[in-house]
Amino acid sequence: MASPGQDTVEERLRFDEQALARYLVSQGLPGVEGGALRVKKFGYGQSNPTYCLDAHGGQRYVLRKQPPGKLIRGAHAVDREYRVMKALGQVGYEVPVVHALCEDSKVIGTSFYVMSFVKGHIPDNGLLKLPKDRRRPAMEAIVQSLAKLHSYDPNTLGLLSGKPYGKMGGFYERQIRTMKRTSEAQVSGSDGHIPPMKRLDELIRLFEANMPPDRSCVIHGDWKPDNLILSPDGQPKVLAVVDWELSTIGHPMSDLANLCLPYHLGGLGRLVGYPALGSEEDGSAIPEEEVPLLDAQRQGFRRYLEQGHKAESHKHGVLRTSLAIVLCCSRGPDPNKQGGA
Repeated sequence: MASPGQDTVEERLRFDEQALARYLVSQGLPGVEGGALRVKKFGYGQSNPTYCLDAHGGQRYVLRKQPPGKLIRGAHAVDREYRVMKALGQVGYEVPVVHALCEDSKVIGTSFYVMSFVKGHIPDNGLLKLPKDRRRPAMEAIVQSLAKLHSYDPNTLGLLSGKPYGKMGGFYERQIRTMKRTSEAQVSGSDGHIPPMKRLDELIRLFEANMPPDRSCVIHGDWKPDNLILSPDGQPKVLAVVDWELSTIGHPMSDLANLCLPYHLGGLGRLVGYPALGSEEDGSAIPEEEVPLLDAQRQGFRRYLEQGHKAESHKHGVLRTSLAIVLCCSRGPDPNKQGGA
């Protein structure tokens, strides 16, 4: 995780640090016995505010909490993050160690969980800030970690029992229905400021004609390099995967497509938070050889298949369909129109 940044936290995101310390003492976390914690807010993790907790003896933890105020049902589900990270950690997957989940809002005002701090490097989504000789091995490590995630059986992880974590099967069908319903709701709720999604019916026919074979596994839901922590030196290695807020049971191609997304967006990437790969950025064009995925993508697919995933996963059309669904379901606002997306 990157070094924490903000000593001064805006008032609405502050909480009772002594109440937190007392709670952590009750949970037996090392280093908090004296009740003194130094709390700093990270500059990222804005959906679920994220804080660094420095305790005695060099112990360092990370707290993720729900934001204050009224929440949309199902959003900011820190309990889901905690649940999947705990399950994956128990089978040796690369996630931070989780220590405690508190759903009692009386402690600091919202639900939260605490995990260990992982020291490492968070790359940019295009990997262009990495030294050239680290880009391909970094991408291979990222894809290997993804293939490992997709190899786990949700039932074996305990994610199909108790509180529902997701549905087996029909992931893309549900995504398409959601896309259509969302587009209709945006139009009806924006007083005409947001137009219908262009050629939506054509897109749906395209998706349905190129639907990949139905598969189900645990997916991250927002798989991209800046949600991974890499080893800072030597051969790139994924130390931890973070930000599991969108995780569910779904189709593995959705994660792989999300990873490939910035290499297919060009200048549109800026609208959804990606670099404009393959186009002019800051006055200079990025040559093709600078884009690490062009070569590493082939290696990544090979590594992905070596982990036991089916060969049809990279047939022509399947990944493109996945990419299109990811793009359409996460489309940003039209900068030439008023209103949000």
